[in-house]
This record gives sequence, structure tokens and C-alpha cells, in this order.
Amino acid sequence: MKLHILIAISVLLIYPASAFAGSGDVTIGTDLSEYTKGNTISVSGSIAGFGDVDSFGNPILDVNDVTLRIVDPINNIVTIAQITPNSDGTFTASIPTDSPTWKKAGTYTIMANYGDGTGSASFAFTIPDTEAIEEVTEAIEEVGEAIEAVSEEIVESVEEAIEAVVPGGLQCGSGTHADGGYCVADDQSFELETDSSSMKDLILGASIVFGIAVAIIIGLRLIGKASRN
Repeated sequence: MKLHILIAISVLLIYPASAFAGSGDVTIGTDLSEYTKGNTISVSGSIAGFGDVDSFGNPILDVNDVTLRIVDPINNIVTIAQITPNSDGTFTASIPTDSPTWKKAGTYTIMANYGDGTGSASFAFTIPDTEAIEEVTEAIEEVGEAIEAVSEEIVESVEEAIEAVVPGGLQCGSGTHADGGYCVADDQSFELETDSSSMKDLILGASIVFGIAVAIIIGLRLIGKASRN
């Protein structure tokens, strides 16, 4: 009995309690609290007691690498990595998020293991609504096609109107001449210089500007709807 007590005391003297308390515990964190698919996550952490030795000079912790695991909101593993700590027990890693396994939006958890020590951290992960973007693109294309069709109709109508009013062009009488699509006296000039071609260009330009404005309004509404969802 006395021999057992002596052995226990010897162990306590050789391995102080401070050498065991918290040794191997892992602290881990990320550079941001939220990421979007395609971002790179910067992970950093440290290991308590790393590099500590016992009374004989032997390392207390003899595990080589830190194991990182990241799980999605439904606990599917999306990434596993092995990291060799620095001499002071710190470690870093860069985790890309563009692989197909990153397909759920929500809260992700990153876990680090070093021997019996563990640590964890969480971050939010979002995925752009590609369906909403496609809807906006399709809506803009449809508006553009509608604008083009309406513009062509307007130009055709203008051409028909000009031809109906002035068939074959202007026929000005004596003492007058054609100026900007109008007959004016020879000693006058019409300040607004315009003809059927410039009028068509003006109408076409106005139609295009109007159409672009409509497309922008529709796109903003669809984007706003997608962001609310």
C-alpha cells in the first residue's frame, strides 16, 4: 500500500498538474462571420500546450496534424483537411467554397481535432439565387424584343404618314423652296432642320430609351423580389 502511494506522489512530482490541464484544447475561428459561394474562408487557430514537455524533455502532445471538418446545415461533410501546426501551436488554412458540395445555404460548422482536443466555430453561408438572375435576364431580353418590334412599327407608321402627306416628296411653288421637310419662302429658312430620316432616328431613339427604362424597372423589381425570398 505504501508503495502505491509513493508511486502516485512520484507521478505528481514528475508530471505537474499544469502540464495536463487544457493540453491539446483547440481554439479555432474564421476571418468573417458570413460567406457567399465562391468566397475563400480563412481559418486560424491554436493548440493549448503545444510544444510543452514533461520533466524528461518528452513532448506532452505527440499528434502531428490538426484535422479540420466542415459540415453544412444538415450535417453533411463538405470539406476535410489536414494541417500541420506551426512551432508555436498556431495553424491557418484557406478553404475554397466553389466545389459542388457547397450547395446548402445556412449555418455551417467548422470543427478542429488535435488528439483528444477539439474546437469549433460557425459561420453563415449564402448562395446567389441563380433562378432570379435568369428571370431578370429573360425579362430584359423580352422587353428588348418588344421594344424593337414597337420601334419598327412606329418607324413604318411615320414613313407611311410622310408618304401620305407628301407623296413623292415636297413640290414647292414659285418663290419657295424645300427646307427641313417644309416649303418656306426663299428669303426664310426653317430653324428646325429635320427630314423624314432624322425624324425616324429621333422616334427610334426615344423608343429605345423608353424601353431601356422599362427593362431596368422590371429587373430591379425581380431582384428585389428575389432578395426578399
